[in-house]
Amino acid sequence: MGIPRHIPLPVTPLLGRIQEMAQLEQLLPDPTIRLVTLAGPGGAGKTRLALEAGRAVCEQFADGALFVSLAHVYDVDLVLPTLAQAFNISRLGNQSLLASVGAWLAEQELLLILDNLEQVIDVTSLLVQLLALAPKLTILATSREVLNVQGEYRLPVPPLSLPPSSQPIAIEQLSEFSATRLFIERAKAARPHIPLNANDAQSIATICQRLDGLPLAIELVAAYTKVFTPQELLNRFSYSLDVPVGGARDLPNRQQTLRQCIDWSYQRLTTEEQTVFCYLSVLVSSWTMVAVEQICAGQANVVATVLALVNKSLVVEQTTHDGQTRFTMLQTIAEFAREQAVLREDFQTICQRHARYYLQMVAQAAPHLRDQQQALWLRQLDAEQGNIYAALQWTLDHAVAESIELFPAINLWITYRRRHGDVWWIERMLEASSNIRSGARVETLSTAGWFILNQGLFAQAETIFEQALSLARDLQIPMSIGLALHGVGEIAYHRGDYAQAITLYEESVQIFEQLDDHNELAWSLDHLGRACIQQGQWKRAALLFARAHQLFSRLGHLWGDAFALNHCGIVAAAQQDYDQAQRFVEASIAIAEQLHDPWHRAEGLHQLGLIALARQQHDQALTSLYESFNLRRQHQLLPMIASSLEALARVAQAQHHWSWAVQLSSRADTLRLQSGEPMPATEQRIQHYLLDEAKKLLGEQQYQHDWEQGQQLELDMVTLRQPTTQHPTPLLTKREHELLTLIAQGKSNSEIALELVLSPFTVNNHLRAIYRKLGVSTRSAAAYIARERGLLESLESRV
Repeated sequence: MGIPRHIPLPVTPLLGRIQEMAQLEQLLPDPTIRLVTLAGPGGAGKTRLALEAGRAVCEQFADGALFVSLAHVYDVDLVLPTLAQAFNISRLGNQSLLASVGAWLAEQELLLILDNLEQVIDVTSLLVQLLALAPKLTILATSREVLNVQGEYRLPVPPLSLPPSSQPIAIEQLSEFSATRLFIERAKAARPHIPLNANDAQSIATICQRLDGLPLAIELVAAYTKVFTPQELLNRFSYSLDVPVGGARDLPNRQQTLRQCIDWSYQRLTTEEQTVFCYLSVLVSSWTMVAVEQICAGQANVVATVLALVNKSLVVEQTTHDGQTRFTMLQTIAEFAREQAVLREDFQTICQRHARYYLQMVAQAAPHLRDQQQALWLRQLDAEQGNIYAALQWTLDHAVAESIELFPAINLWITYRRRHGDVWWIERMLEASSNIRSGARVETLSTAGWFILNQGLFAQAETIFEQALSLARDLQIPMSIGLALHGVGEIAYHRGDYAQAITLYEESVQIFEQLDDHNELAWSLDHLGRACIQQGQWKRAALLFARAHQLFSRLGHLWGDAFALNHCGIVAAAQQDYDQAQRFVEASIAIAEQLHDPWHRAEGLHQLGLIALARQQHDQALTSLYESFNLRRQHQLLPMIASSLEALARVAQAQHHWSWAVQLSSRADTLRLQSGEPMPATEQRIQHYLLDEAKKLLGEQQYQHDWEQGQQLELDMVTLRQPTTQHPTPLLTKREHELLTLIAQGKSNSEIALELVLSPFTVNNHLRAIYRKLGVSTRSAAAYIARERGLLESLESRV
């Protein structure tokens, strides 16, 4: 009777899915694996992946492969007749249809691809029977819900790969991620004569991120580039479910829009599952099962219900690097769940449960952020960052008093992590407590002042600290006065008024000594030591840092101890005890790594770089200083970035790269002026000597030229313009040399493809190879390195 190897030929290529295809090509021919389920949410691309896998392995089955779509089958009893029709067989004699199909399959070595099984999920018993009747049958199923039968191998189908949301992206980088590449391909099909340009890159990346990398959603949106630019399209929908109506005509009705796709799954949940699904919408980012049980209190079988939602691809189970199990929803699904949840009468009750659970977690963590359990609690709060912020937002809107009580603890956590962009809630807290005249208001002002100071907003921080000190003196509360004095002292330090800073720090030290508050005392001692350094009081500073280190160590306050150890290293280096200095700083870096704290790591690396410079180990100095520079840039603190540039200038001076030293110093000067924080006194003497020597050696005209060049120096180019010979010449192929030359000439990808008679895909592959070999991520950086390292000249010598 024979069977055709019938797998529909897709009209578009498969993008991404390299890992999943490799797994399927290994699993499907394995005779011990009879049933494989591709499970994932609607629109994830399960069908497309199954088709590609079937075409890839069909030759390994004697009777080929057969694709059967169940997209229009809604009755379990119709599945067997649908299969019989696909096999082109009918009931034989007095046999049942099952027996006839089973007898026919028993003679086949066949890969059977069953698509859209979630519609008839109760068909599992039939599949088990067919597998028992046909020993050489392998079934590849696609479903939003796993089948939950013995022998089933489950392969999740995640969304397509996305560019990171934390950094800008260039147009040529979009092809490196399957989600953005899919958008580009579909956009080109929609408007082939209107090329995308560099201004479209970030809009495309944001659209794909907002759509969770779901192929169906991306295709629906990209089709509208026929009439809208990517930026216009991004502006037309505020969130994922606003994807325009009008999917491809050959899609099932339930996949014509993203909302329909998710609603189809939602309508097939039990009442209990729908309730928990809605409750989960108040959770943000990811969460633990313990949190779910608290928020879903009163619901029966919460754990089993959540696992059922996982099986139905509405909730995603994750395992963290430390082995913890957490759960999450795709943004698109979470938005749909939220829509349903706000219609419920108990929605605000669930929001209140969520807020209380996470703010109680912060309250529980607060005392431990200053003791031996600090690292443990910092990691836990980090994992719950999104939920804590959401809880705080709800509480500010509905229960202000509770949020004010927790403000210092929340601010302490955020200060430790040097988080940015959270000024909104600082402003809300200050507004909410504006009519309160108590120690709580002083603590609120003080903690807000430290947060804003760590953002580099010195003028605003100064105003807040002065308000705190004024109120604290009126109230005559010693602790409040000590906190406010410490804050005002820190402002004086950053303004360069070190004598005033010492006076204020000393007052706060005296108060905390009397109160026997070792935590606040340690901080005041450490900061007093910094001010003493700037006044040349090195011996006193050493004693102050040593005592701060002792107190922090006794408390188990790792974060504070990292500060004190780093400062001990600065003093030891100034005394030319470089071995001891390095031990102190390396101990500080070890704590930073334990706390997963890039800010402290940057500080330690900076000091290691200066120690290496003092030892004339220039290569090691550059390695440490550049790593610190890159970490500091992530935190966007201008005085710290300026400090890195000044240190790099000192290395350039030591290597006799005087023009480069002047340019780095000039750029640092612009950052100092922009931030309003002057260079520390101890650094000013070194910097003045460097610039005086440069002016003598370069001459006034060249010096002024270099200074003006430095004013315009882009921070992105600092690493690339490092004038050393330590970079080996990368081994580029002749074709890569040709592409690099055209890049340096400013040609676009399409122009390069035309000139070299290559496909755009091949050009992108070559570009990725060039970027990897040069250690860059943009065309401009590649072109710059090509010129600086003579790579264009090396091409000319080869021609």
